[in-house]
Amino acid sequence: MSKRNQILIRLFTIYEIILVAALGALSLIQWLSSGSLQASGVFSAFVVFQMTVAVLMAYSFWKYRNANKQ
Repeated sequence: MSKRNQILIRLFTIYEIILVAALGALSLIQWLSSGSLQASGVFSAFVVFQMTVAVLMAYSFWKYRNANKQ
């Protein structure tokens, strides 16, 4: 694995950890303030964005791994 790819994977991992932590904090704040986890527009948009990023990352890692096998 090249140095560039290692750096990219580290950056993606840090980015994911920050997003998941922010998502957890938002849901906790919302749960404490309203008593329920009904998503507001911004919150649900954030969830959709996070899921899209996670799926795209998983796909790119899978594609990269398969390309390295050959």
